Amino acid sequence: MAKGFVKVFKGVKTTYEKILHFIDYILEKLKNPKELFEELLKLLESIFGVVKKVDATTRGILKRFKLTDKAIALLLSYQISITKLSKPNVFSQFPQYAVVYDGKKILEGTKENVISFVKEVERIAEQAKNKNFDDVKKYLDDLDISLNKYLEKRTNFFKKGKDEITKLWNSLVKSKHLNDIELIALYRQFALKYPGIVAKGMNVGKYNIKIQKNGKLVENIQYFSVSGQKDDIIRAFGGEIPDEVLDIYGVDYPKYEKFVENIEDFNGRPRGADSEMKVIYDVLQNHLSKGDEFIIETTNIFRACDSCRTGLLSMMDSFKDLSKKIEIYVKSNDEILGSSMLTKHHADLKKIQNKAKKDWKQLKKDNGL
Repeated sequence: MAKGFVKVFKGVKTTYEKILHFIDYILEKLKNPKELFEELLKLLESIFGVVKKVDATTRGILKRFKLTDKAIALLLSYQISITKLSKPNVFSQFPQYAVVYDGKKILEGTKENVISFVKEVERIAEQAKNKNFDDVKKYLDDLDISLNKYLEKRTNFFKKGKDEITKLWNSLVKSKHLNDIELIALYRQFALKYPGIVAKGMNVGKYNIKIQKNGKLVENIQYFSVSGQKDDIIRAFGGEIPDEVLDIYGVDYPKYEKFVENIEDFNGRPRGADSEMKVIYDVLQNHLSKGDEFIIETTNIFRACDSCRTGLLSMMDSFKDLSKKIEIYVKSNDEILGSSMLTKHHADLKKIQNKAKKDWKQLKKDNGL
């Protein structure tokens, strides 16, 4: 029957036309009830076959984690699936897993992260067993709607204006000056590893994210995040995102695009491609449930723009509502607002940039870019 649907809908554009075609198809099949029943049976077998396969994969992973049958049954009752990631975080020494609920990824992490998540679900279920309200479902739903909560916070912060954002930034975010020696060393590091990024003047941030739970470190995540549009970034890297760079351009990218579609600065310019926004999305989408305290350290060549400051302050405020602690440390040079200012104030960096442009030109030639 599924194949029949595909044939019926082939070339049909509007939803209205699809409905009419579907009705015609069913009416035609009703002339031969036996054939319709057989196709429906095959479709159901196919659907339940997929469900059984997903359940078996999840059950197998949790069995290897030595979790109880009761815990496994609890997760499967909420149609939670767990899969092993084929491309884990390069900085992690252990395999990585993705937890999916209601068709949405709510957690990405190690075996310990998954076990901690399961135990939290068990704890909530045990406390709520005598209640009418489903606290477990609320907990699972909240893991996903954290993105929407953040966007509400950003909208409210945006209304405060640039002057108020600057005051809040200076009082809440711990800033440290990136001196000339550190600036040149960092810029040279980027130029040697990623000549295309430097040649194009893209901003690169170096991030170290420590996640703690009950006072103990559960994970330390490290990566670079790059500002720019998806196609430009992939091309600047020679066609493939390096493992040490935050990659949000896979199956989750449409969700990220939706998340940042209305992100603008105070002048109305789109800022959804900022490196900070990608980190905010990654933390909220993939790491939020791993701990109760987050320490985010970042080193940037450029000064954090007002839009990025608004974004990070909004995330800090979101964490308060979730009863989670967060500290942000930013190391940058507030005098450097962009690539042109960078090379204008530091003659040594101009030489590094020129070499990066030369290397990028050769890289494009070698890779047919």
